[in-house]
Amino acid sequence: MQLLLGLVAVVAAIPGALLPTGRMALPLVLLLTAGLLPWLVAVPQARRWRRRGLPLLLIAGLGQGLQQTRDQLLLVHQAGSSLLIARHQGRGALVSTGGDGFSCRRASRLREGLGITRFDWVVLLAAAGDAVTDADPCWQAQAGLVQRWPLGRLSSPGLSYSSLDDSGRSAWLQLGSQRWLLLPDPVDAALLPGVPSGAWRGLWLGRPPSRREQGAVQGLAAGRPLLVSGPGPGAFAVD
Repeated sequence: MQLLLGLVAVVAAIPGALLPTGRMALPLVLLLTAGLLPWLVAVPQARRWRRRGLPLLLIAGLGQGLQQTRDQLLLVHQAGSSLLIARHQGRGALVSTGGDGFSCRRASRLREGLGITRFDWVVLLAAAGDAVTDADPCWQAQAGLVQRWPLGRLSSPGLSYSSLDDSGRSAWLQLGSQRWLLLPDPVDAALLPGVPSGAWRGLWLGRPPSRREQGAVQGLAAGRPLLVSGPGPGAFAVD
């Protein structure tokens, strides 16, 4: 037992050895616990089970690695603002409808929980009056590049945000091989100059559509996954 703890301490002291792994799913936690148990129980009979526990540790490690590298779009809505987190091969990018300190702190907690060291980039779809806030240092700490209502394109390997028009009110979010249409205001569903009918994954709305807007939204989505923010708190994930 002391030898194992000493080995862990030595490895942890190596620069770069501490890797963000994120939270583990319950089945992986159970496998990890079962694999470690023979090493933690100080009885002679436990030694014979140590080799048998090694495959469980390997499966738990591989499972967590696959979970961290999968492509996923995560929507979290709370207190009137939404966070869209795009995960790709262990990295991530963020689109937030709020630019205040509460939204930034919530984004930081989610980033750490998902095992993301730092976002590649952050897009803030905050109100025009929030152009400069006390939360800007917090946002800068979350990513190397932070922009509000960007026009044009932000990109990193496998992740990109491309505005559809000069207003920046709608955009494409590229997530690996998936492409999502982002509409902070559902009224734009009927005003877009044209959305290709080819392969795109789904649609995100910044608020629930009104009755008048529902027809245009449903026609645009055409049976694709539809993520809608608000009005109450909630969290949704699409792989």
